[in-house]
Amino acid sequence: QSITVTVVSPPTAYAGVDTSGCPGDTVQLSGSGGVSYAWAPVGAVMSPYAASTQVVVNQTRTLILTVTDANGCTDTDTVVVSANASPSVWAGQDQTITTMGGSVNLAASGGVTYLWSPSTGLSCTNCPNPVASPSVTTTYTCTGYSAAGCERSDNVTVFVTIVGVDPSRDGGFSI
Repeated sequence: QSITVTVVSPPTAYAGVDTSGCPGDTVQLSGSGGVSYAWAPVGAVMSPYAASTQVVVNQTRTLILTVTDANGCTDTDTVVVSANASPSVWAGQDQTITTMGGSVNLAASGGVTYLWSPSTGLSCTNCPNPVASPSVTTTYTCTGYSAAGCERSDNVTVFVTIVGVDPSRDGGFSI
């Protein structure tokens, strides 16, 4: 008696290229090579049994994709999702203006690029060290960005307390 044995090609799992994101980002993963899919660890992805899924970046991790073809044969592939570091942004010490038309120098650190808001009273909004000359007490938010584009913010308050000036009176001067 003869038996015919058919050898089928095994599936080739593809989990995609290694990728990265900032902490809290959602990264899309797309697998291929089979008719059914299983991502591991199961709790690391949003749809563990779909070809395409998402993962929230909170640490660097290796994900394993197991694909199964129509014949029940399996193959695996891995993809690394790396967590880029967020900058340690510091907007500097709170400052006080005590003279009419006065200004203070702000000094941010920890980022590669910066964005300050609100822009009111600032000499620039995309530099690390703007000159601040607000007319009223203002809290500025400095958002610093890493080279990978990750961000973190910090606040600094510029208090405006001009001696001899009563802001509740017309003209602001007290007698």
